[in-house]
Amino acid sequence: MRRLIFLVLIAIALAGCGSEADHNVLFIGNSYTHFNDMPGIVETIGDANGVSIATEMIAPGGAFLHEHRANPNVINALQSGEFDIVVFQEQSVAPSVPAFAQDNTLPAAESLDAVADNSGVRVIWFQTWGHVNGFPSEGHNSYESMQAAIVSTYDAIAQRNGGTIARVGETWSRARDSAGTALYDPDGTHPSPAGSYLAAIEITETIMGQPIVVAPGIDSVNDRTAQALADS
Repeated sequence: MRRLIFLVLIAIALAGCGSEADHNVLFIGNSYTHFNDMPGIVETIGDANGVSIATEMIAPGGAFLHEHRANPNVINALQSGEFDIVVFQEQSVAPSVPAFAQDNTLPAAESLDAVADNSGVRVIWFQTWGHVNGFPSEGHNSYESMQAAIVSTYDAIAQRNGGTIARVGETWSRARDSAGTALYDPDGTHPSPAGSYLAAIEITETIMGQPIVVAPGIDSVNDRTAQALADS
């Protein structure tokens, strides 16, 4: 009798280990996504708030959405049935250049969104942030100018296609008031660990559909900083 109970308990434990996550999320982007393993931070924050999130990413450095649209690995992943959510992130400069966004970003986003929709995958648009000093070669002589253009392009993407915007860039703007350049890697464009954590908070909240309650510290972001970022 004891042996039977023991075997039943093992079976229950094994069944629990094999259970599926609440959300299986595919990240499609580039270095803004893969820096500091931001999808892994999303998993950590989700777990701390009682939502299991499993992530995978296709995020080679510098990739544009139109390149992802031409990548069969991306299309196959979207059509695989393995994911219920996809997070799309455009190259950092592209949304701030209106002519490029019109000719490349918007058509690629529309095409990728159609593949996701036809595959039953919910779409989240990862709105990024401006470079610390803007993008002067394209007329953005300040962070604020570049950020405004990025917001405008992501708004246009969502208006055309639906989906939900994870408003990371707008949250970044507010957090800059207190955190300043601490959100940036020394190159002034990529995220520091704190910047990636901030992005992960906004994306996790968008996945969950509600604010996070617990902001757990990680190796490179302590509990106090994590909570301050969550309160941004």
